[in-house]
Amino acid sequence: MRILTAIAALLLLTSSASAQLLAVYFKDQKDANKFKNNLVLYKGDYVVVGEPYENVRFEAETNTIITVPDKARGFLVADSDDPLKVPYKFDGDNKVVTAKKQIISIPENQVERIALFMRDNSLAGLARDYESRKKELDALSAARDGKQKGSPQWMNAHQRMVSEMEKLLSWLETTCYPDAAKKLEKEIVKQQKVVAAEAIAARGIAAKASVKLIPTTPELVAVAQSVSSGQDAFKIQESLHCRIVYHSSIDDERIKAVLEFAEQAIESFRLDFVDPYVDAAYEDYIPERIFCEYFFGPDDIPRHEKYFTAYYHQSWGEHKDDRLKSEGNGAERSSPPELLHYWRLAPDLDIEGVVAHSLGHDLAQIHYDRNRLGMSQDWLQEGVGLYLALEWLGQNNVNCKAFAPPSEYARKNKSEGDKAKQLGLRDYFNALAIEKGPTIDKLALKGLFDMEDADMAKSWSFFDFIAKKCGKQGQLFLRACCNASRTKATFVKDWRAKAEEIFDVKGQDVFAVIDKRWKDFAEVGQDTGDTKRNR
Repeated sequence: MRILTAIAALLLLTSSASAQLLAVYFKDQKDANKFKNNLVLYKGDYVVVGEPYENVRFEAETNTIITVPDKARGFLVADSDDPLKVPYKFDGDNKVVTAKKQIISIPENQVERIALFMRDNSLAGLARDYESRKKELDALSAARDGKQKGSPQWMNAHQRMVSEMEKLLSWLETTCYPDAAKKLEKEIVKQQKVVAAEAIAARGIAAKASVKLIPTTPELVAVAQSVSSGQDAFKIQESLHCRIVYHSSIDDERIKAVLEFAEQAIESFRLDFVDPYVDAAYEDYIPERIFCEYFFGPDDIPRHEKYFTAYYHQSWGEHKDDRLKSEGNGAERSSPPELLHYWRLAPDLDIEGVVAHSLGHDLAQIHYDRNRLGMSQDWLQEGVGLYLALEWLGQNNVNCKAFAPPSEYARKNKSEGDKAKQLGLRDYFNALAIEKGPTIDKLALKGLFDMEDADMAKSWSFFDFIAKKCGKQGQLFLRACCNASRTKATFVKDWRAKAEEIFDVKGQDVFAVIDKRWKDFAEVGQDTGDTKRNR
């Protein structure tokens, strides 16, 4: 049964309530250990993650967490071994607890602070995400087993399956299922041994192992001394494809893990969108060298301004004041690494989210536009950025343009607010894209600053459809879009002609045909992967 009606209901939310998961930080590790079966490692701290249940709630209007003084904080928590074990069910809009063992109460005097973990998701939403990912994994396993074992086709299918398992592992680790993650990790080790000596696996392993700490350049040392009078010190780590220049206040191991994650994401992108289709007319444009650089510097705006000009020799341009207000900016250079992502370390900056989203931009530019500087298809960069963030991290905390979460719509409309808790974030994006998204040929004409929420949602949803359902035809379609856009006067005409050839569509509007296929896919919840993907 199609669930378009249920999904579209998210656009008609009427309650100010929205799904959210909170993270509880403890004053003392001994107190935290009392809840050892529920602890999750989150950004270096062991926390309890759960939905508010008693004496604590999240106030969306003021973006604050409200607690009842002198009362223990009650939470509905996950079963760390099984994401499908949700401790409640819904009777209409009412939540009915079905597993009292998954209710915990934390004394007020043991709590250091409570913070948002996921604003627009719930244990029910995570269970749906997990179920969908498992379906995708089972489908990949069946596809592999349908091929001759050891053949090139089997090898590629096997690697895609292992990559999907790694994405699921990342999701389990970065949500609240550590015990399930340990089981899956053992299975991944078992599966990886099958093809560890083969070329594709060796390529991915070598890229991940390439991470290393290198000496800080004398120029950066001198600039830091000049800009900060010795307050700032920087380190540099790099991998096969990425370099990160970071303030010494960031832990080295965290940066190492981020670079390993970046290499996994690049390898996965290749396994999904490059390796299966490479031939004389379909080249792999991802270079075997560093093509992107990240800078994570001080949150102090005057110093942030100076490192960009003094070290990177970049100009802030005519919109300098606006750009300085942003935590992150980008630049393109004529020599490697061509793509620069320049960020200041604002409080609680999601470094992993920054890398996931911006790496999506970079791969879109390199793979679809042949590494041409100044890519014109903003929708495609945003679509791939959202795709990587959602697939690998299960959420997207970095936007190139303000994008209202489901809770914003919940506050504006008063009809079915609690139903948001039953659906994942991707379902919400689909609903918005289906209801208000433009046709793909119109979306391709929009620049970033002309895009609205529905455009951003359609960008992700359409790319997810192309990625999961269109195979090589879809990849050629996106490359044709970028290639045709180089001649602005005839862009849509040229793209239309190439699209008709790729999809063998005659006597119909090819864009309408593709949009219809996308909508059919989106209306059923994009059920082959309507969730987060993971390491």
